[in-house]
Amino acid sequence: MSCEEVDNECIRKLIAMRPENYLPSRPLVIISVILLSFLSIYAIKTVLERRNAFSSGARYTIGYTTEIYFTTSGRSIRYRYEVNGAEYTGSSPYAYNSEVPNGRYWVKFAVAKPDISSIYQDKPVPQTVKAVPPDGLDIMMK
Repeated sequence: MSCEEVDNECIRKLIAMRPENYLPSRPLVIISVILLSFLSIYAIKTVLERRNAFSSGARYTIGYTTEIYFTTSGRSIRYRYEVNGAEYTGSSPYAYNSEVPNGRYWVKFAVAKPDISSIYQDKPVPQTVKAVPPDGLDIMMK
């Protein structure tokens, strides 16, 4: 075997190892694009639904923190709150000064869809506030 033959063989192997020679199959690319599109549409739909629910009317009630749990993006809390006799739960990223469990914080909920809510971990409910009306308050009490 000559030196040129060895070099040509090495060159062929190096060319075959280039990243552009390892493109995924066309069906895999199509499936990935479709899946990513559906996930993007779902995320946009969820954000818009939440925004529209709050814009059509929101009220406030007392929420109680129940637990801290870990997610891929860090720590989060779960909380519970009650509207018109029905109990709901929500979750939010953990604010490092929040009392968990049994912290009492104001929760804003959508009147049309009470399961859509936001907890204000920087606004604890004063101990002087024992209860709120079943359908919540128009504004947070201080």
